[in-house]
Amino acid sequence: MGAGNSKSFNYEEALLSDKNFLMQWVDGTEDETHSPVLRHPAATDGLLTGPPNDAGEPLETCWDIFQYAADKYADKELFGTRTFEADGTRGEYQWQKYSEIAELANKVGKGLVEIGAAGENENVGVWGLNRVEWLLANLGIYSQRLRVVALYATLGDEAMKYICEQSELKTIFAEKNKVKDLIRHSQGDDFPLKTVIQFDVYAPLGGQNQVDAVDEEDRKALEANGVKLIGLSELIKLGEESDKAINPPTKDDIAFIMYTSGTTGMPKGVILTHGNMAGATSCVDYFGGSISTEDVGYSYLPLAHIFETFMQLFQWYGGARIGFFQGNIKLLTKDFADLQPTILAGVPRVFSKVYSKIMAGVAQSGCIKKFFFNKALAESSEAVREGKRVQKWDDKIWSNVAGKVGFGRLRLLITGAAPMPPYLAEFLKVIVPGVDYREGYGMTETSAALCLAPKGNFLGTVGTVYPCNEMRLEDIAEMGYKHTDTHPRGEICVRGNGITQGYYKNPEATKSTIDEEGWLHTGDVGRINPNGTLSIIDRKKNIVKLSQGEYVALERIEAVYNKTAAVGQFWLYCNSYKPMCVAVAVPDLDWTIGQAKSKGFELPSPPTPEAFADAWTKHRSELEPELLAQLKEAEKGLKGYEKVKAVHIEVDVDAAFQGFHVDNNLTTPTFKLKRPKLRDHYLDEIQGLYTKLGEGPTGSERW
Repeated sequence: MGAGNSKSFNYEEALLSDKNFLMQWVDGTEDETHSPVLRHPAATDGLLTGPPNDAGEPLETCWDIFQYAADKYADKELFGTRTFEADGTRGEYQWQKYSEIAELANKVGKGLVEIGAAGENENVGVWGLNRVEWLLANLGIYSQRLRVVALYATLGDEAMKYICEQSELKTIFAEKNKVKDLIRHSQGDDFPLKTVIQFDVYAPLGGQNQVDAVDEEDRKALEANGVKLIGLSELIKLGEESDKAINPPTKDDIAFIMYTSGTTGMPKGVILTHGNMAGATSCVDYFGGSISTEDVGYSYLPLAHIFETFMQLFQWYGGARIGFFQGNIKLLTKDFADLQPTILAGVPRVFSKVYSKIMAGVAQSGCIKKFFFNKALAESSEAVREGKRVQKWDDKIWSNVAGKVGFGRLRLLITGAAPMPPYLAEFLKVIVPGVDYREGYGMTETSAALCLAPKGNFLGTVGTVYPCNEMRLEDIAEMGYKHTDTHPRGEICVRGNGITQGYYKNPEATKSTIDEEGWLHTGDVGRINPNGTLSIIDRKKNIVKLSQGEYVALERIEAVYNKTAAVGQFWLYCNSYKPMCVAVAVPDLDWTIGQAKSKGFELPSPPTPEAFADAWTKHRSELEPELLAQLKEAEKGLKGYEKVKAVHIEVDVDAAFQGFHVDNNLTTPTFKLKRPKLRDHYLDEIQGLYTKLGEGPTGSERW
C-alpha cells in the first residue's frame, strides 16, 4: 500500500542542505566533551521568563496568565461542554465565558479555605477525565497558593497509593467513577486522605447530569474510613458565602507535582513551579503566536499530562475557545465534526491511525480511484515541500478527506510526545490544505516546551529551542556521537526557566538527571542540523550491543517497521548475547480488514477484538505472509544486523485493538513501551524465536 512519493523522498538530504541558521551559538561555552550552548535569537539578552502582558511585562505564574486572559477576554467564550441530557446522552456544546470561569475558580479556592484544605505548601489531588470541573479545581487550587497533583487511573493501584502517600494528599477532587477506588484505598491506616470533593450535579451549562449526583452510600463508606465526601457544588456554595481573600502564587511556588508513569519502577513526581510553566508559555510570540478569539481548541489529551496542561495555557493567553471531549475516544470524530476545531494537539500514534485508516480505504478502492489518489498524493507531496499547493487536488480530494476526519477548519496542528516520522507529517500537511504543522519536543521535566519547529517545511526536525531555555550536546563516546562531528551529535542537555527543579522527595533521581551546573540530561540523542534545528536521532538508554559488537538503536529501528500499514504496534528485542534481533508485532486493524475482504472473508462491522483474534487464528496462513512481506519491504535501508530475523504476531488486543496497552502494563499512558515488562511478558515467545534461529538460551545468559 503506497503513499505516492511521500515515503521515497529523501527528507534527510533536504534538511541537511538548508544552511539558513535559525539559532545562535554562545561564544566561549564549548569544551572537550560539550558543544557550545545554543539559544533562540530572542534570548540573546537573557532567557525569557513568561509571555508579555499588554504593557510588555512578563506574566510569571499560571495564575497571572489566566487572570490576564480573564480580564482581556472577559466576555469571550472559554470552555465548551456537551450538556448532560436526562436520558444519559450528551447534547450540544454550550459555552462559559472567561469571566464566568474566573468567578467560579475564585469560589472553588475560597471553598478550599473554608474546609481547611488550604494549609501552607499543601498538595491537592485532581482525578478525572478532561472536563470543565477539572480546570475549575486546578484554577481554584492555584488561587490559594496550593499545588496540583494530577492523578490518573492507568498508573495502577500500587502507584496510585504510592503517589497519594508520598505527596500526602489530604484532599482530592475526583469524578464519581473514581470515588469507589478512593473508598478502597482509604481503608488503609497510612492513607492520608481526609476529604473527597466529587464532580457532582453542578451543571455549568444546564442539563440534568444526574449520573454525577453524590451517592449517599459512597458518602457513608468514606465516612466509615474517616473521610468526608462533598460535592463540588457544595464547595462552590461555601466559597460564594466566604469572605476569605485570594492568595495568589509567586513564580517560585510549585504549580504541579506531575508524576510520570515511566517505563520502570514507581513513578517520579516532577516538580514544576509557576515560573517553569510561565517560562514555557513565553514561546507564544515566537511559535504560533497568532492564537486569537477566533480559534477553537479541543481538549482530549489527558490533563494529567504536561502536553495538555501547556496547551491550555497557550490557548488561554490568546483568548481561544476550548471544547472538551465527551469522555469516549471512539466519539472523537463526532466531536470534531460538531466542534470544528482550528487548533489540534496530538501524538504521532493518533495521527498514524488516521493515516492507516485513509490508506487502507484507498487500498480497498477501485483501480481508477486508487490511481487518482496516488497521483494526487505524489503531486501534492512534491508541492508542499516547496510551500505550495495543487489547487485542483485540494478541491477534488483533500478538502473532502479533511472534512471526513474532522479537520475541515484545522489551521494549526501541533504534535509532540514522540518523534513524528517525516512521511506522516507530510501526509498531514497534504490532506489538510493550509494547515500550519508544527512538531514539538519536550518532556514533563521541561514543562512540555523545549523545542518547536518554526513555521515552514521543517520535516525530520523538532525545530529550535524555546527562548526560555538553552541547550547543548554532550558527547557519548561509546555510541560514537560527538559534538565535533560534521553535524554535532550527542545527548541533549537543557537548562533554563522552563526546567524542573527535580523530583519530589527523590534526591537520588534528581542528582542522576540534573548535574551540578543545572543541566538536565534528557537521555535523548540529538543532532544540530546546518540550519540550527534539532533532530532526535536516538535514545541513549535504548541502545543494545549485540554479541558481535554492533550497536542497535531500538526506537529508530522500531520506527522503520512501524511505517508499514500492516503493523499497528511493534516491539524490537535484542539480546547482547545474540547476534540478531527478534520482534513482536501487533497487526493493524484496518489493514487486516482490507486483507480479509481481498481474501474472501470479512470481519463483522463494527469489528470486535474477539473477531479480530479469531480471524487471525483461522486465516493465519493467509495473513502472516502478507504482514511479513511488508516488514521485509520496510527494512531495505537497514543494515543486516539491524533487520529482524523472526517475528511473533500478537493478536490478543484490547478494545482499541492494541496488543500493548496500559491495562496489561506494557505501555505508559503516553504509549511509551515498557521494555522490561514486555520482555517479561513475552519471554517464552522471544526465547522460542531465538531457538528456531539456532540461538536458543543457555544457562549463562541474561534475558
